[in-house]
Amino acid sequence: MLQQTLIQICKTAKLAGMPETHKDFLTLSEDIADTLGENVSCSTLKRIFGKVKSTSTPSMSVLNILGRYLGYSDWHSYQDYLYNGVSELIDFSIKDDGSCEYLCPDNLRIGAILEIKYEPECVARLHYIGNNLFRVLAITDSKLMVGDILDIRSFQVGSAIMGGNIIRNGESIGVGFRLASIKGGICNLRIMQS
Repeated sequence: MLQQTLIQICKTAKLAGMPETHKDFLTLSEDIADTLGENVSCSTLKRIFGKVKSTSTPSMSVLNILGRYLGYSDWHSYQDYLYNGVSELIDFSIKDDGSCEYLCPDNLRIGAILEIKYEPECVARLHYIGNNLFRVLAITDSKLMVGDILDIRSFQVGSAIMGGNIIRNGESIGVGFRLASIKGGICNLRIMQS
């Protein structure tokens, strides 16, 4: 779904395709500023579009600007629109072994455990605790920590997971996060226990 979001941003900016050059990102940055009176830098846009390698993730304030740029009140409103009604279709993609291509938390019972594999040979195991919240049980090669609680609206093989909030030790650290690279994304998604 991240790819769909990036395409929608390009359409909103009336770009002919995905931004490739510094000038393309400058045009996009200027259009966001002209439309909203808020700024998202070229370098931030390059990281979001995967043109510059980075371990940092977009902040919630940047995600909210992008949500408003797409015509919604904030990032979560945009995600709610994007995934509205998708959960019924997703039910059909869950195979007998628990693997699936798409998954919304609406399809899960509290207590479900997900296993997510992403490049390069990384694994995350998440425990669903309800209301789009997942507790990290195990994770490799990430700044996220075991015990972190993540707000995630959906999962899709081939896409990165973009989330809006991390709760660590009972306190919101109030930042967006990305799990798996934008280019490769999730390579395997499985419900281990439902």
